[in-house]
Amino acid sequence: MAKELDTRKSHLWAQVRKARVSHLCEDESNFLRPAKYPVDARKVLLGDIAEMVLHTFGPHEIPVFSTPPKFDEQSWALIIQDSELKVEIISRPYWGFGLFTQCYINEISITGHVQRRCRLIYDMLSSLSHHPWEAVRQNKFAKVSGRNIDENTCEWQKHIEHIENEFKAEINSLMEKIAEHQEGEISESNRKLFNEAKDDIEMAEAALRDNNSFAIERALSRVEEALIEADPDYESNILALKNTSESAQAPLDLILNETGSNSILGNQIDDIPLVDLSNELLEEEDIPLIDLTSIYEEE
Repeated sequence: MAKELDTRKSHLWAQVRKARVSHLCEDESNFLRPAKYPVDARKVLLGDIAEMVLHTFGPHEIPVFSTPPKFDEQSWALIIQDSELKVEIISRPYWGFGLFTQCYINEISITGHVQRRCRLIYDMLSSLSHHPWEAVRQNKFAKVSGRNIDENTCEWQKHIEHIENEFKAEINSLMEKIAEHQEGEISESNRKLFNEAKDDIEMAEAALRDNNSFAIERALSRVEEALIEADPDYESNILALKNTSESAQAPLDLILNETGSNSILGNQIDDIPLVDLSNELLEEEDIPLIDLTSIYEEE
């Protein structure tokens, strides 16, 4: 990987392939509504990219159009967010005057923790019927996005690789745990559990090749259940490690949220003035002596 992912934001460009009238833009609030929602609203063409983001995002606030559609039902800007993640999608034509669905490009900005961002992109890609970085008109796509096709493809791939590496590390860790528990003499019931866990490991690896994150998690969850059943102390050790990791990550997330920058404190430290207080310190002979013996005598 040539360049690390930004700590707080992802910026991607996607080719729209299909679009249908599945949603509305509410006139009064600019909220995104289902097509049959009983309210005064305009038709909107979201396209397959935006629809897939909605499908894979999970629970979220009501999406709102920061730029609602007008005469062109496929030109708009939409915000989808929850308390931790924010996605802004800008849809506009980039060739053919927007006469066809494939004339449209989506600019996607995702703000939040890198794990959430990568997981959203990974799940979205696993459900799409095409690679969003594959443009219909490459030269025009590059001109509008300001990024050549290879650069945009690399940016998408970095997010995929990040989450794949996370899954691979988890699979390898569980394989090592199984091997550790099989050392020495074990009961027949535990031997059966570990054999089943190995089968689930193979299922997780197969699901990883298919880019099926939900199947990966289900298989790995069964592996952990087997390890817990074989060794009750395993669960407490995992929880202890998780709590330690979350405690270490929390201060960093707080700083990143407050600064909104790519570095921990950015250049803000340079702006803090240095104040010399040495001249204001009292000399030793200037410090008043207070006699407290009288207080104790009165008591």
